[in-house]
Amino acid sequence: MKVNNSIGYGKETNTIKLKLTINEYQNHPDSPKFLGIVKFKERIVIEPDVEYIFGHWQRANENLHLSLTPLENMEKLPTQKRVSKLPISIRKVVTDFLNNRGEDHHF
Repeated sequence: MKVNNSIGYGKETNTIKLKLTINEYQNHPDSPKFLGIVKFKERIVIEPDVEYIFGHWQRANENLHLSLTPLENMEKLPTQKRVSKLPISIRKVVTDFLNNRGEDHHF
């Protein structure tokens, strides 16, 4: 998020995340399946000629979620590996540590 004091807003982002709620009052075949009102708490800037990645998935109560993020932001994510892809000796140490984490440590 970038701070932009020149226009009076406190925060700015270039990512949109929406919960698409089911339209419970569909009276016509052309009525939208999802309907709602959205109010953003920060300024959202969508720039021309920027590649965006979008995701759309179903969650509980048949609600759908939509996310739109610049592709360049994906490059900032950490590199991750599945534990199942590690060599067996390392996988065993990691699994044993996670399975016994609370026994030897008093958090």
